This record gives sequence, C-alpha cells and structure tokens, in this order.
Amino acid sequence: MSRNRFIVVLMLVALTALLIPATAWAAGRSAQIELPPLSPELLAGLAGAVLSLALSYIPGLNSRYAALGEDVKKFVMLLLLAAVSFAVFGLSCAPLLGLVFVECSSGGVVQIVIVFISSLIANQAVHRVSPQVAAVRAAKAAHR
Repeated sequence: MSRNRFIVVLMLVALTALLIPATAWAAGRSAQIELPPLSPELLAGLAGAVLSLALSYIPGLNSRYAALGEDVKKFVMLLLLAAVSFAVFGLSCAPLLGLVFVECSSGGVVQIVIVFISSLIANQAVHRVSPQVAAVRAAKAAHR
C-alpha cells in the first residue's frame, strides 16, 4: 500500500512540475523562477534533507538502516553529514565548474562547522516530520 502512495505522490509532483511551466507559457509569462543563491548552508541543508529521505524511503536501505541500534544510526548519520560538509569544503579547495562555496583557508574551516550544523538541522527536521514506512516500522520492531 505504501508503495502505491509513493508512486501517486511522485506522479503528482511530476505532473505539477510539468503543468506550472506550461500554464505560465500559455499565459504569455516567463516560467523562470527566482531561486536563492546557492550558499554552502543551503547546499548542505539540501544534502542533509535528501540523506534523511534516502535512508527513510529507499527500499532495502531503509529497513537495513532501521534495523541498526540507535547509537549506531546516530554515528552513521554523523559520519555521512560530516562527509557532506567536507565535500563542500573539498569542492571549494578544488573548484569544479567554477563553483566556490567557502574559502579554502582556516576561515573556511570555521564556515564548514556552520555548514555541518546546517546539514544536521535540516536532516533532523526532515527525519522528524517524515512518516515511517511499514518496512521501517517492522525492522524497528524486530530489533527491539
């Protein structure tokens, strides 16, 4: 049942993504939306949110992650979020496609701590509000 819900939600998002530009074009307006600048905090927050959703909803991965002990899950998430933060710093030290997010210096390391905190906040916020799928509930019940 939850897989059907996921497919329906995915189809609604795809339909919405197609209808908004088509409606704007038909109305004679530009379909361009002003997006905020891609800051390191925004990038890390998005990565933290996507990581939480991936570990909650990707079949197989979600049940294996849910079967881990609470301390192990916290440590795994901490390592993954730290990896995201250091990846942002690494991309700044070796700019790829001209993207420089933070300066590659000791001041940049301080900013990476802020980026890490941003990814942690986004990750936990998404984790708290996203409902658990049946496979995750079953894996948690079996682990207890």
